[in-house]
Amino acid sequence: MNANNARSNTCSRLPWLICLLWITFALAASAQPHLTLQQAGSRTAPDWTPAYETQNVTVTGQVSIRAIWVSDSYYVAIQDDAGYGLILQGNISQFQTLEPGDWVEVQGMIVRRGGRPVLLPSDIRKFGHAAPPAPKAVKASDLASFRYIGVLVTTESVVNDDDDNAGGDLLQRRRT
Repeated sequence: MNANNARSNTCSRLPWLICLLWITFALAASAQPHLTLQQAGSRTAPDWTPAYETQNVTVTGQVSIRAIWVSDSYYVAIQDDAGYGLILQGNISQFQTLEPGDWVEVQGMIVRRGGRPVLLPSDIRKFGHAAPPAPKAVKASDLASFRYIGVLVTTESVVNDDDDNAGGDLLQRRRT
């Protein structure tokens, strides 16, 4: 092979290499960040909007409850071993095969629903199953924070009054 042929072969390959590099960089730039559930559920002051609102992300967690219908959507809670949770919002076809104890990787967009961060899944991948998470015992006063949103909890308190509204049943606890 003479020098002209070698140069010709290199030049004909060059656009392909540039194209391949461009695709590689574009895919890397568009990759969804993998967040912890604590990060995905975080908020920013002063108005406490979700820190990752409108961003596409990937999270991993364990399903703690079957899908439930609330108002106009289905919801599923996932939580991690660090004790943080996140709520997924979608339609029943996305959640019908999920069972408490399933470990999932979920890709989707963080949005604000009722003031709290929720994930609208575009893809849910099951990768394991274990015993469902046990409810975490917390003080009723701890439930007044954002900390346990999406986490399966149990608490004890004295019910002072009960009522209902369009959103469902309400219990008012006696302050101690």
